[in-house]
Amino acid sequence: MFSGKESDWKELKDLGQEKIQFRFAKYPRKHPENQPPAAATASPCPSTGRSSRRGPRCLGRLLKKAGHNLQMEVYQHPPFSSVSVVITGGHKLDCKQVYHICCPFKSMTGSDQMMYRSVQDCLRYAVSYQHRSVAFPAIGTGNLGFSDQEAARIMLYAVRDFSQSQQPINVHFIIFPSDTERFKVFEKELNSFHTDPALPETHQPVEDREWSSGPSSPGPSSPGPSSPGPSSSGLSSSGASSSGPCLRLQSFCPQSVAEAETWILSLLHNSLDTICINNNFIQHFTERDLEDLSQLEVHVVLDEFLVRGRSGFVVTSENSDDLIVAALCLEHKIQEVTRAYVKEAGLRGRGHRRPISIADPQIRLVHQQLKGLGFEVVKAEQVENSVLEEQYDVLKAQMVSRPPQTLLQLVSAQFCDVIADLGFRPECAPPDDPFLGLGLYFTSDVSGALTLWTDRRDRFLYLCVGEVLTGRSGPGRSGLVLGTGLDSVEGSGVSVVFSPLQALPRFILTCCNVTETSV
Repeated sequence: MFSGKESDWKELKDLGQEKIQFRFAKYPRKHPENQPPAAATASPCPSTGRSSRRGPRCLGRLLKKAGHNLQMEVYQHPPFSSVSVVITGGHKLDCKQVYHICCPFKSMTGSDQMMYRSVQDCLRYAVSYQHRSVAFPAIGTGNLGFSDQEAARIMLYAVRDFSQSQQPINVHFIIFPSDTERFKVFEKELNSFHTDPALPETHQPVEDREWSSGPSSPGPSSPGPSSPGPSSSGLSSSGASSSGPCLRLQSFCPQSVAEAETWILSLLHNSLDTICINNNFIQHFTERDLEDLSQLEVHVVLDEFLVRGRSGFVVTSENSDDLIVAALCLEHKIQEVTRAYVKEAGLRGRGHRRPISIADPQIRLVHQQLKGLGFEVVKAEQVENSVLEEQYDVLKAQMVSRPPQTLLQLVSAQFCDVIADLGFRPECAPPDDPFLGLGLYFTSDVSGALTLWTDRRDRFLYLCVGEVLTGRSGPGRSGLVLGTGLDSVEGSGVSVVFSPLQALPRFILTCCNVTETSV
């Protein structure tokens, strides 16, 4: 794709352990940030944040050279909402890998930090795959709205900071022949390192935490303040150094990183010989799923249980490594079954969680209740799902005996996406005590929700606010399956409906105790 010769390279300076090089590419200048460099083993390819739920869209000029198999490979990866970098092969490009990164528009809050993190993520992956070099275009200088100076400063500082703690790798920046001014800007910013070594506050990296998984580890650092950019965390067997084995957690949502961090630590530092996994989607296991679990080459005992409407497994082993492996395999199998369940319902990817202000008047009453009980809302999202809303509206027109009610449900972090896609399901929030019978449980206030659902193993509380059609209601009792002639049963501030179509999720609030440090 690029026909440059060795003489086209101009080495400017050594930057720590990194050699920063600029290459004049012999290629027509058309949206230079869209052109992947060829003289590198890894090549970042920018994409805007407007990617589809199937994954980022590859740029047309890139596909023309690489072939459409590149786009098909991209579609096999999660969307940018759950990952910050999508890695594919080079296909017909002259590089081993292409890193597809989600680049923010300059007008977005935290765009500088997101750009900084994207560059460092590409460098980190290049090192982990043992590539000798990585080549960057001038990211963000096209339609994304970054000036040459802003892009150069952020990218060069990201490389400089990365080079101070990582093994050497050649980093190339691609500047086109007609971009003389851009080259001068990059050169000026590179020279300014010696006179202005501090990174400006607006370009400071977002939170990045690592801790040792060894017995002498002091544990994870305290979570920092919320950041608009992607957050990450790492598990390293050699402390903060990433030269050894390291498990890296990354998400654009800092609460998700903290939640995963808490779960992994509870697993790795479990001092007991048992692990209990509660998840009602276990009830959807097939014989094949159970057979797969029986083939695990670990010395463990798996006991399945179903108590008061709650399903799960108790994993027991005298070997801590076997215990962890079995628990991870079991969790993976549960996720497979859950995804298959959502896919079979034909609603996978239909739900969208749109961030809203925590001061939004639609959630003011619930917010006040949480605050009065010592909880703070750290994130508020509005659930948008046109398919669920259409189904709900049909039933709403039929059930006119009683207006809809705003009711609450506490769920585990792992079910928030399921609820956004499928709506409320009994598998997602079984109560501690199904004292009103079987069905979907809701409470009228936050205090009742905290009493009905007492599992606090998650780092945060996830409170779902729903619009519920209770219709004709009567008293419930333990063991009741379906109230004759009734649409719901209720008692003690708790309502139970019998059909998922009677409830429409409206908001999901992520909350923490005000006595704890928020993320």
